[in-house]
Amino acid sequence: PNMATMLTFIMTDADLSQELLDKALSLVVNKSFNLLTVDGETSTNDSAFLLSSGKSSASLIDKEDESYEIFLKHLESVALTLTEKLASDGEGATKFIKIEVHGAIDDAEANKAAKVIGNYPLCKTAFYGASPNWGRIISALGGAGIGVNLEEFSVYVDGAALVHKGENVPSTAKQAHEVMLGGKYVLEIELGKGDGSGTCYTCDYSPEYIRINAHYLS
Repeated sequence: PNMATMLTFIMTDADLSQELLDKALSLVVNKSFNLLTVDGETSTNDSAFLLSSGKSSASLIDKEDESYEIFLKHLESVALTLTEKLASDGEGATKFIKIEVHGAIDDAEANKAAKVIGNYPLCKTAFYGASPNWGRIISALGGAGIGVNLEEFSVYVDGAALVHKGENVPSTAKQAHEVMLGGKYVLEIELGKGDGSGTCYTCDYSPEYIRINAHYLS
């Protein structure tokens, strides 16, 4: 996975075939760890491991039946919990932000858009300062060549509109600011072009992030 210099180990007693363990991990990683970014940097060390002792008294899971689907559901839940913790524990992080993008041409564009916003320094510093400046969001998208339908373009912070269908919403700026002062919220963006949806899990940039990385070898 592309997880920003992180190692993840998940262990289970469930008895699964090697083939299904590999498939389950691959599916879950793409819905969790690969949607995570701290500062956009990855590492040759990035790895996720799913280890099974096989000591469960339940029957061997060697086909994609109901038992496999139940296991997959719980594995995804664990991975998403770890993803949130990893983002929240980013260098100098003070906030966890889940970015949801809707209305893209397809899911691939939506995931790209979400990660572009999650990596954009001016957005990340705005997250830290609780600044509801949606201009930085549209700037990030434009810089990455991701177009929007301005008549439908909308941005919400935990439901508080910053811009709705292309119109600025100053009446909710204070509400959005109060939400952004908290340690966890959802940033939702509507591109207004299609049915694609995507997600990114990220954090803010704080002065502590700069201090840590400026003195990395000291």
